[in-house]
This record gives sequence, structure tokens and C-alpha cells, in this order.
Amino acid sequence: MRYSFQYLGPADEEILRYDNANDAHGVGRHHRHHRDKVEGIEFEGLRSHITKFLEEVETIHEQRTD
Repeated sequence: MRYSFQYLGPADEEILRYDNANDAHGVGRHHRHHRDKVEGIEFEGLRSHITKFLEEVETIHEQRTD
């Protein structure tokens, strides 16, 4: 199973992405991209992963609109 969840800004700039496309960044198969930073993340199941992603999107969105 492959997944990629993305949160993009108004000009299609990538703000946040969770994916497991490959380990090209050397941080593990499951990882998150936030701005220009990539870090490995623990995968505890798809439902949990989606929930964490959506919570993070909400937090980022609130910070951007303050």
C-alpha cells in the first residue's frame, strides 16, 4: 500500500506531506515533509496516520490565519 497526504498553500506550495513513497531521504519509509524538512514518523495504522495528519493540518492552518 502506498499513500501520500498533502496540504498545499494558495500557490500550490507544499506545506505538509506524509508519504511512504520511498526512503530516498534516509529517514525511513514512513516520513513527513514540512516545508523543507523531512523526518521519519512512526506508522501505527492508516486511520491513526490520517488523524495525525489532519490534526497537524488544522494546527498549521490556524497559525497561518492568525
